[in-house]
Parts: sequence; C-alpha cells; structure tokens
Amino acid sequence: WLVLPDQRHNRTILEDQMLLPMSHHYPNYLGKLVNVEVTNNGQDYTWSGFKFLYQNDIQVMKLSRASGPSHGGTPVFISGSSFVNSTELTCKFGEETARAIFLTREAILCTSPPIPTHSFHTSQ
Repeated sequence: WLVLPDQRHNRTILEDQMLLPMSHHYPNYLGKLVNVEVTNNGQDYTWSGFKFLYQNDIQVMKLSRASGPSHGGTPVFISGSSFVNSTELTCKFGEETARAIFLTREAILCTSPPIPTHSFHTSQ
C-alpha cells in the first residue's frame, strides 16, 4: 500500500481513497506537496522523507500556428494553463516529439520537428 499522510491513522481505508491501486486523481491535494510512505503490513510505515507534488492537469487553449513546412522548424507558441518548468516538458506533433521551452505557467514554445521521410507516400 502507498498512502498519503492523513490516511495513516485511518483504520478503514476504502479502495477509492487509496493512492494505489485504481486511482490517480486526488483533487484535495492539487498543488500540494505530500509525504510518500510505504508499508508491507498496513500498519508500520516508512519515514523516508520522500515527497510527491500533485499538480493540476495541463490545459491547452490556443496554438499560435496550425501548420508549417514538412522540414519542421516552425515555432509554435502554446497558450494554456498549469505548465511546469521541467526538463521533461515536451510537445507531440503527430508521432514525433519535440522539446518544449517553458515561458510561463500559461505559455510554452515548441518547434515543429521534421516529418520523417517514411511518412511520405507517392503513387506512380
């Protein structure tokens, strides 16, 4: 079991209140840093000090451009909410990914990748 700190003393933890299994959404914890504790027996928990941050889901509201050349390189500003300054921030164009640059919590910048040549089909 993995539990949140305020669940530790609750003797009857319902499945829909557990972090695992079956659930990943905890609206009461959005934007909150919580301790993560682990037990093998449902009673004795670790006190390791590891933390987990619940973040709001990203929402995309608008793209600055909806098209560009097949060789890529088109800057696309994306506006929305809840963007996080992270080295993992990525945009996906079709099946291709591109690194995103964090500008603000409401804006990121991606550069469109080139379309792979195997994506083009020609008829003769």
